[in-house]
Amino acid sequence: GHELTHGFDDEGVQWDYDGRLNSWMDKASQDGFNNMAKCVIDEYSKFCPLPETDNPHCTDGQRTQGENIADNGGIHSAWRAYETHMELNGPDPMFMDRVYSQYTENQLVFLNFAQGWCMQKSFMTESYISNKLMTDPHSLGPYRVLGTYQNIPAFQAN
Repeated sequence: GHELTHGFDDEGVQWDYDGRLNSWMDKASQDGFNNMAKCVIDEYSKFCPLPETDNPHCTDGQRTQGENIADNGGIHSAWRAYETHMELNGPDPMFMDRVYSQYTENQLVFLNFAQGWCMQKSFMTESYISNKLMTDPHSLGPYRVLGTYQNIPAFQAN
């Protein structure tokens, strides 16, 4: 879902079905996309892991928008696929063990996604974070989780 959504992020929408740089959206679609992208840019720009005295101290929502859009599209796609799987197949009997049964299957889906972005605190030094804020087109791992989860109603319901 993440990689497919790149076809519809801030860069992907600039290319037509033949792979040519071509503005293919009508005005209403372009305006809608720009509003959505601005919302994502503004949202992620508020993630500030460093003190205000550091420069930069916040995520650059403009630079990271493509990955943030793809992360949001990916989690929504994954959730819809999970819901379809559950409708077709029902609960997984493997989740009935002592550890997993502490959580609902829905909670386990979200825990699994978040686990992929876990980072040891000792690894997340100010120098590391500062470098990432200045150079990486991806948001820091914790914000890839927080940003997507605050945008998916299914997480809020579980």
